[in-house]
Amino acid sequence: MQHDRTVFGAAVAAGLIAAPMSEAMPPVPEEDALDFSGVNSMAEAEELVEQSALVKALFFPARYGGTDHPENMGYLPVHVLGAKEYIEDQLEELATKRGLDKLVMQPTHDCESIVPNSIVYMCSSQDGTKGEMAMILEIW
Repeated sequence: MQHDRTVFGAAVAAGLIAAPMSEAMPPVPEEDALDFSGVNSMAEAEELVEQSALVKALFFPARYGGTDHPENMGYLPVHVLGAKEYIEDQLEELATKRGLDKLVMQPTHDCESIVPNSIVYMCSSQDGTKGEMAMILEIW
């Protein structure tokens, strides 16, 4: 499942996106870095949501036009939310400073788990003249 939004730059230009963070990316504590390879059903994921180990989240951020469409919804470990927010803020900064106005996001799965092990964010310009920048959120 790949999500591609070209409204990213328009949201920045319209002031719909908050100012980027300037602090460093929060570390993912190793003791919290769990293995979610065995989470193979929504029932198992929902059980982990009830235990506060996972949260249901948008893969493609709402502030860039992501919706709660089923293909954009998934489960993420609670411990990666700070890092996800940081990456989203950095994407915003790229849009503002470098004029990147296209965002493609791809959750990756190395096994049958419904919890992705990473999310790859690719930023570029619609006309292809401003290069590309990739960021990867390592989840587990």
